[in-house]
Amino acid sequence: MVCKHCGTENPEEAVFCMTCGERVDGKVHCPVCGALNPAEATFCIQCGGRMDNKRVCPECGTLNEAGVNFCLGCGHAFEKPRAQKSARSRETSREGGRTLADWFRLFGGIGVMAAAFFALVFTFCIGITTRAESLFSAETETDFLYVYFGGRYKTLASALKGAGEGAGYMKFALYFPTVLGTLVAAGGLVSVIALSAVAAVRYARALMQRDGKTNFFRPAVAAYAVFVAAATAIRALNGTSDGTSTISLNGATVAGIVLGAVFLVAGTVLNLLPEGKELLTRKKLTLLISAAVGGVFFVLIFALAPMGIGAVESGDSVTASTASTASLMATIGSLYYSMGFGSYGSTSVDAPIGQAIVYALSQLFQLAVITLALFAFIKLFADLTSEKAKSPLRLVIPLVVCAAGYLAMTVTFGALFNSYLETDVKFGYAAPAVLFVFSVLQLARVIAEKLLCKKFGQ
Repeated sequence: MVCKHCGTENPEEAVFCMTCGERVDGKVHCPVCGALNPAEATFCIQCGGRMDNKRVCPECGTLNEAGVNFCLGCGHAFEKPRAQKSARSRETSREGGRTLADWFRLFGGIGVMAAAFFALVFTFCIGITTRAESLFSAETETDFLYVYFGGRYKTLASALKGAGEGAGYMKFALYFPTVLGTLVAAGGLVSVIALSAVAAVRYARALMQRDGKTNFFRPAVAAYAVFVAAATAIRALNGTSDGTSTISLNGATVAGIVLGAVFLVAGTVLNLLPEGKELLTRKKLTLLISAAVGGVFFVLIFALAPMGIGAVESGDSVTASTASTASLMATIGSLYYSMGFGSYGSTSVDAPIGQAIVYALSQLFQLAVITLALFAFIKLFADLTSEKAKSPLRLVIPLVVCAAGYLAMTVTFGALFNSYLETDVKFGYAAPAVLFVFSVLQLARVIAEKLLCKKFGQ
């Protein structure tokens, strides 16, 4: 942290410069009410008092230097200013009572840390629930993310034990998302644990120092966002929903996502309230409205990302109403069987290498969209309480590119399938297409925000 007054390099958590004693962020306190103001302010944003403490004579309008008791123009006697506790003493004192802003920050921090806590707890509960219905019964089965640490591999090895030589593509289509799932599960667990620990340490330090710093905010938001992204990715790597079966996130995962979202939003709002009238400036209102719109877009992106290719139709029958990219080969396997190419896993018909490459690319683009949306989501929330916010274009532009790549690969996959088997199977691409549209809208939001802030002179 470089002091804006003397240029001294200070520790990252420093509030005041260790060389000159001034605030390292350059902000100054109003001599009248003690509120923090930007260094360039002439009048206080809270009380309207002059920041240079000069006094305007109410009789003749003469501007007098600070500290004078009588007007230099007409001799009018000024009221003696009330003795006030120094602004720095109020900010750093640990014996005095908390201000209203302190209480807002305290409960705001509790809300954000609660979101990180829910992420930590419910990450261990991430699972996929499969509900299979028949005419006379319904069966429900839940697989937790731990299945990627051994159980899924045993199941695949057992299922493909008697597969013939023509099943190479099928093995690739089943093992490829399983390996990706292992990486997602391991990375999600480690990341959430590490980020939650960092946030807890920083929050404890902020409570002890009572300096108003929110450097715990970013790792806490990141912990929750990684939890949501991991759950989304695990869902994207699993199963197909059709007329007889439904695959969804289990109840514990959904509960963690909802609880974390409620506390994260509440904590963010409480952390913003101490800014007072600054929230009503055109720049801040622009950022808040843009963040609200961006948050809605990210919710929709996370909801659409796992869906993959939509309806898969062959003739008059619908084989799958929602096919994730990872499970599409299971659907295609059943189509192979219905077209007389042999049983699933032992067909002698092998798909071309081009189709396998396109399948792998579509899967990677899908996970890239989720990952980029994750980082952009973290930045969206963290920048609300940061004075060093930078444009998120460097994240949103790759997000649009990957969404376009995902849409292109899914369309290409369907075209190659029909070309290879000389069929006219209808694949629905609504989810990838809408995902791309929302990514473009996210880019438009960021550009509009940037232009409006520039227009307002920020």
